[in-house]
Amino acid sequence: MTRRRSILVFALACLASAPGLAQMNVKKLAEGVWGSTTPDGANVGWFVDGNEVVAVDAGGSPETARQILAKIRETTGKPVRFLVVTHAHGDHAGGAETFAAAGADVICAEKAATQLLAAMQAVQDQDKQAPPPAKKKAAPGKRGPAAQPAPKAPRKPEVLTVADRLRLLGGARQSEIYYLGPAHTDGDLVVVLPQEKILFSGDIALNGVIPFMRSRGLDPRSWQQILTQMAGLPLEQMVPGHGPIGSRNGIAETLDYVRRADEIARRLAEARVPDDQLEQKLRESENQVGNVTNSPDHLANMKQLYLLEKVRLEKAKVTPAPERKPG
Repeated sequence: MTRRRSILVFALACLASAPGLAQMNVKKLAEGVWGSTTPDGANVGWFVDGNEVVAVDAGGSPETARQILAKIRETTGKPVRFLVVTHAHGDHAGGAETFAAAGADVICAEKAATQLLAAMQAVQDQDKQAPPPAKKKAAPGKRGPAAQPAPKAPRKPEVLTVADRLRLLGGARQSEIYYLGPAHTDGDLVVVLPQEKILFSGDIALNGVIPFMRSRGLDPRSWQQILTQMAGLPLEQMVPGHGPIGSRNGIAETLDYVRRADEIARRLAEARVPDDQLEQKLRESENQVGNVTNSPDHLANMKQLYLLEKVRLEKAKVTPAPERKPG
């Protein structure tokens, strides 16, 4: 399957699995700042900036996005000006097109743009295939409504990309959007509210759950560096991509997991453990990651890291050493 087709299939699968109307659990973190769970399992957040709202992540489907937009209207009474997509996975980005249709500009990392645009286009294409609503017929003897002038076309939303750092200007609240390098994916963004000391971490840092380490663009070394940098920031609250909202403990917890998992995978790859013996080795006490159980998700993470290390070692073996100049 080609990469473009796999992206489209992924996006349509997200649409097909749209959840029912489950209740969102909204938590106010500061004046004008909220985080919330969603029916898709991924958290979202939003904050007021002047007369508008900045939302962080869009849920996994158009239906969930509509629920989020309703909660934003309920809590703020203001329109969404920007949607920041922390990364292009379906549970965080599946509702992006719905936000755009509501007038929000969408912000993502440069390296996430291709996948995000493909997913948004898939939603547009599915909407076009839906049958148009039936027109109501006027009752006999009654005139239809008088013709009205065509409404002014709304501003067309844009998709904006971040290569390094973006500071949103013009509002009353200081907010900063960072691309710190590859981690969970190669296109992760985080949002920081420095005055409120609040972090929207996406899936770079999670509370109470192990990270997903099987994404395209995964970079465990860079991930550790980013989490180490985050740990030194004066943050007091966090909206993680998954897990309880509020605590910043997930920064240290995720760092411990990623660091230990990477160490184990590197050691097993260097020992040339055969693939058919890998799971047995991963169940040995010396290859455990803290108190993490050997769940299917954890073992799948470890197998992926092991494969990455094997590839790295093979590349290092065939890469010629730099030629030394005489003298």
